[in-house]
Amino acid sequence: MSTSYEFQGWLGLDPGSAKGNMNFQDYEPKTWEETDIDIKQVFSLTAKGCKIGGSAIGAPHEIEEMLELTVKKEVKPWVQKRSLKDVNQAVVDMGEGKARYRYVLVNQSHAKM
Repeated sequence: MSTSYEFQGWLGLDPGSAKGNMNFQDYEPKTWEETDIDIKQVFSLTAKGCKIGGSAIGAPHEIEEMLELTVKKEVKPWVQKRSLKDVNQAVVDMGEGKARYRYVLVNQSHAKM
């Protein structure tokens, strides 16, 4: 696939990449094909404790800006506190769609309900 732009980014090409060594270079994007990845290579990475991750909510500076805004505007999460002793009923209720927003299980001996 030919493009009129180049992308500069991190590409882990050597074993040192898993140890935090980054290799920045220009490369041209291409269409992904199922043969591009060998599932055995993926399992060998996870067996060594390597992690591959990403974020669909923004770049680190955008996430930091968002969190600063939530502090400034005193945004509070919408949660329903449920007693830890009632966890089985909470799971049933959640399965039935009764949870609104997010259930938070609270150990009554350590926190107020």
